[in-house]
Amino acid sequence: MTSERARKSETVALRPENPVVGGEVLRRAAIQSPNYVPGVSGWTINQDGSAEFNNLTIRGVFNGTNFTINSSGEFFYSGTPTTGNLVASNTTTAGVDQFGNNYLANISSYGATFAASMGGGFLTLYTGSLAGGWAAQATVGVSAGGILFLTAAAGITVADLLTASAGLAVAGNISAPSSTIDVHNGNVNLNMARPPNYTAVVNGTATAAQVEACLGGLLTSLTNRQLMA
Repeated sequence: MTSERARKSETVALRPENPVVGGEVLRRAAIQSPNYVPGVSGWTINQDGSAEFNNLTIRGVFNGTNFTINSSGEFFYSGTPTTGNLVASNTTTAGVDQFGNNYLANISSYGATFAASMGGGFLTLYTGSLAGGWAAQATVGVSAGGILFLTAAAGITVADLLTASAGLAVAGNISAPSSTIDVHNGNVNLNMARPPNYTAVVNGTATAAQVEACLGGLLTSLTNRQLMA
């Protein structure tokens, strides 16, 4: 009886002579386009607050429970958007959102003191904060020939790479063109300046004093590169 009564009540509510809204309240279960087919065509706005459209154009700001989309870009937050909880963004330029969070250009993600931004084939790593802004520290990129480039503001410490939990595996070559380290096929070659009297020592024509000076220069270079204690 209850279900029959509900069906009749709904039928009455959907009669053409009954108003669609009463004041600001949608009185019918839904209003729909004539061609509405769920998940296929048309549109519907439902009394329970849900809706479905085929295409949607928004002229302004689109706010969600944990995101905001506006003319500056797309911004995603950890919970309700507010100061200090921006976790990701997709923008064309860097700036500050409406809550005072500093964001980066391109597709970016944020931690408490670190951030990463990817754009144009490069991944750039930053330190800083949402409140104070970000400073670029390192960039990773790949050339058209497949060569991996890593540049860092304060240089790269090889010891840190080699002590990673799974080690450092290199299938190709690692090279530092300017003068630091050159690694080929598992052999490490240190690009150091030749010590004094090097040629004479190699040719076997060096005096004892020249050999001593050569060894001294070599030991100094190794020590400066922290390869000797």
